[in-house]
Amino acid sequence: MRLQKSALFILLLAFIHTVMVSGLENTSVEEDFETMETELAIIHYPPRLENVARQIARIYPDLRSELERQLELPVDFKPDIQLVNDRRTFTRMTGSDLVVAVAIPRHNLMIIDYTRMIDNPFRLRATVKHELSHLLLHRHIDSDILPRWFDEGVSQWVTGGISELTTDPGWSVLENAAMRDNLFRLDELEYFPSGRSETMLAYQQSQSFIDFIVTTYGERSLKEIIHEMRHNASVDRAFATVLPHSLRQIERNWSSDIQARVSWFTYISRNMFQILFLLGALLVIIAFIKKIIERRRYDEDEVESETLPPDER
Repeated sequence: MRLQKSALFILLLAFIHTVMVSGLENTSVEEDFETMETELAIIHYPPRLENVARQIARIYPDLRSELERQLELPVDFKPDIQLVNDRRTFTRMTGSDLVVAVAIPRHNLMIIDYTRMIDNPFRLRATVKHELSHLLLHRHIDSDILPRWFDEGVSQWVTGGISELTTDPGWSVLENAAMRDNLFRLDELEYFPSGRSETMLAYQQSQSFIDFIVTTYGERSLKEIIHEMRHNASVDRAFATVLPHSLRQIERNWSSDIQARVSWFTYISRNMFQILFLLGALLVIIAFIKKIIERRRYDEDEVESETLPPDER
């Protein structure tokens, strides 16, 4: 997640500086932070998370290489990775309880709330990669021409749909909006809304649209769009250059596609009990017919046996 408001950004940096230099009063965050610097990254962590910092140092080279292959962009910078071990502190820093991590591109900095990673060891790997994707995109594409929906959609795509949201909002958020014909227009997602359900929908739409691009036109097309934007093409121009349709037409195609799929999904989900009942009834009827056939065959065999001479039975 990229922090948009300059005031919040300044407050965040001041907060981090206070934590790392002099500590915070009246919080459970450790006063002293350690720093582990490798050839590729700098990791700041409270002492109790030293093993986690070492884990990140081990997995980071592979994540970096994976991302470079996926996006065909060089990670030509050394990111700062800040681990936080207090949920309330992290929430105050970000101003939101919806996310587990934030990226601050201008400082090549990512901040991760490790308390949200404890129950899911695979989440840490995906989160680091997701935030690194944000930093990488902003490293090579001017922020003025990188809309938030594209940034978030691509960063979720490289991690197989994992975002920095604390919970997976599931299909229903997108489904409900599509059924009500209440999806955001992409040009409304230059920046994300602040409401909980609206934020979830924005994430879902971003992921869904990028997935649609990859499914319809292939991964190579997405990489070429990124390449065009890297050379200062606007997102509209990049889409028009790489794909056979304009961004607006592709958006309409995506909307029609998702609404069609939502209709079938909704019908099945809303009539699940009736469908299961009918299937069950059908199985009972089939079993009953099968039993009747078997019974008739048995009766026919009995009759045939009784009509045969004794020596042929």
